[in-house]
Amino acid sequence: YLASETQDGLLLDHKSHAMAMQAWNFLGDWLTPKGSLRGQVPPVQAINSVHYLYQLQTAAKIARVLGKTDDAAAFEAQAAVTSKAIHTRFFNPADFTYTNGDSIQQAFPLLTGVVPAELRKQVMDKVEQVIMVKNQGHLDTGMHGTYFLMKYLLEVDRNDLLYEMVYKRDYPGWGYMLANGATTVWESWTGQSHIHDTLISIGAWFTQGLAGIRNDGATPGFKHFIIKPAVVGGLTFVKGRHRSMYGDIVSEWRVEKNAFRLNVTVPPGTTATVIVPGKGPIRTKAKLSPSGGARSFQVEPGTYSFETQLALGK
Repeated sequence: YLASETQDGLLLDHKSHAMAMQAWNFLGDWLTPKGSLRGQVPPVQAINSVHYLYQLQTAAKIARVLGKTDDAAAFEAQAAVTSKAIHTRFFNPADFTYTNGDSIQQAFPLLTGVVPAELRKQVMDKVEQVIMVKNQGHLDTGMHGTYFLMKYLLEVDRNDLLYEMVYKRDYPGWGYMLANGATTVWESWTGQSHIHDTLISIGAWFTQGLAGIRNDGATPGFKHFIIKPAVVGGLTFVKGRHRSMYGDIVSEWRVEKNAFRLNVTVPPGTTATVIVPGKGPIRTKAKLSPSGGARSFQVEPGTYSFETQLALGK
């Protein structure tokens, strides 16, 4: 259906036949801090087209797993057309931004591979500039953009930027909700509907970012997984748990002054790649040798402890 609603690879605005629902069609990044509950806040075609691209890429991956190679090839071909069309139509070469320069308008093309390799650094620099300078460390995203912004920043290990946005106590953000007595996540940053699931994407960051428990993407069901904790923002303790089909995966770390200790539990029937942050030598009682990098270890089922320094000479 969506393919029938495109022109030159870009998704077209389409309206429901039900008049009552027209306000909530083709929304773009709905419920941004500057948005409205009553429908679109421009620009919408760019982010909707990138979302369409993301779905094409996802469908192609599913088709490959299922052995439907013809379907996968068709999805990939359409994705290539759409990706090129997005960059051609919406990229501003003068300042390395897409459309209006909001953070999601840059991060979503980065996530989906729209941005050519030679421009990725400049576009990522714009993401950081928007978050830290223009927005003073705050979010400017809504229901959809928050999820994909966090997904991309987690993918490229920019947990420092995520921390800045998550731990703000003023508007807009989750800290603002807490400061105003929220016990559930609101529908919008301003507080309409006090129990909703539109802005819950932050939950994944605690497990995947801070605790660093991530599926490697190549094996299903956490048969092999990655432990790559993020030490940010003066945090001194994190404990995360993922209940896999093989048992509990646990990542727990503490910081005391400059000393860092990481405890990891790898359940039976699985293996893990553990990447230890820091700069100093790594000490562990297990007989392990680095693999794929001086701070990376391949481990079998069991419980492991790693100790190091976060910075040299301290």
